[in-house]
Amino acid sequence: MTKPNIATANGLTRGQESAILIKLTEQMDLSNIQEAGEFFLRSNVKITVAKQTIDLGKSPRLPFDGAEVVTHEGTGVVDIELRSDDNLYLDGKKVELFLSEKQTGDSVVVGNELRKELEGGKKVLLNSNVLDYIYDHPELYPEHWKKDENGYTRYNIFFWGSIFRKKGDLCACYLYWDDGALNRNEHWLKNDWRRKDSSASVSSSAKN
Repeated sequence: MTKPNIATANGLTRGQESAILIKLTEQMDLSNIQEAGEFFLRSNVKITVAKQTIDLGKSPRLPFDGAEVVTHEGTGVVDIELRSDDNLYLDGKKVELFLSEKQTGDSVVVGNELRKELEGGKKVLLNSNVLDYIYDHPELYPEHWKKDENGYTRYNIFFWGSIFRKKGDLCACYLYWDDGALNRNEHWLKNDWRRKDSSASVSSSAKN
């Protein structure tokens, strides 16, 4: 059975549509998303999506007990939106997923080495406040972040703008999609990064 399409009529992304239908199913005690969609269309409701913002400079959420903040790059409040092209934007700049040449094919790179490459580049690395916001709002997670252009599962999206430490070891946090749900974890920089480990960033150039 095809789910009613409310996204087109209201200028929503598919993620926003799904989130609305799930919430409507729960609040109206309806049997399934199909019924929620039909109820929505019958009611002729017009949706206005509130602007979503992130305070990049706010103290980050610690990923685990005993974690210390080593670096936390980013200042100011930015808008975040998932557009109809299935790309995430911060203040009009498209979020891009970066892979080092050292991560291509079966190659691996140690996290500490990759960190130096990333911090020496021209991209603006996203911090863990962006990770936290997306984790709390999984409808913002783009579909193409779940698989790469070759159809392989793109497990880990890293947010290098924040680095944490515990007992001398450094780590970066990441999001990953698994079994139909958004998850989060951290990876120690002394370990390897592979082609499944992308880095989230935006261009330092003007808005798109």
